Amino acid sequence: MTVRMGDAGDFAAIMPMMRAYRALHEGWDAPLYGLRPDADARFRRWLGPAVEDPRAMLVVGEEGGAIVGFLTAVVETDLPIYRCDEYAVVVAMWVEPASRRRGVATAMLDLAAREYAAIGIRQLRVRTAVANTAGRATLEQAGFRAATVDLLRELKPRGGRARSADQRRRSE
Repeated sequence: MTVRMGDAGDFAAIMPMMRAYRALHEGWDAPLYGLRPDADARFRRWLGPAVEDPRAMLVVGEEGGAIVGFLTAVVETDLPIYRCDEYAVVVAMWVEPASRRRGVATAMLDLAAREYAAIGIRQLRVRTAVANTAGRATLEQAGFRAATVDLLRELKPRGGRARSADQRRRSE
């Protein structure tokens, strides 16, 4: 098994894995991860600007010359009140089921961590579904700890276009 930095030529191989990743998350929590019918096209449009940032990252894991896993990460900015201005966040990570429990995910996370540390990024964060117990165990074994909990409350918007707080104040 090897891990390496990915490149544009790897996207055709990882697209089916990205679809599987998104479908799994949608199955875990459809209100949060529900996909639009044109999810692939939207993802490709989002990906273009994301990869223009030289700090965006694609890491791939290979076994026998075939890609069996991927990790994508981007750098995000935190609120200016916190000491950690910027951090890297894993946007998606997947290892094919037949290649799991062989260290692929940990090796991809370790490579991403080394690369981000080398450019001065001080934190690597991962967001995952509550239902992803196996993934969370892998992340904890790779040195991650629980840091935040996102809670979701589904809302039923009233008819009409939503107004911002500014628009509401102006009309009062």
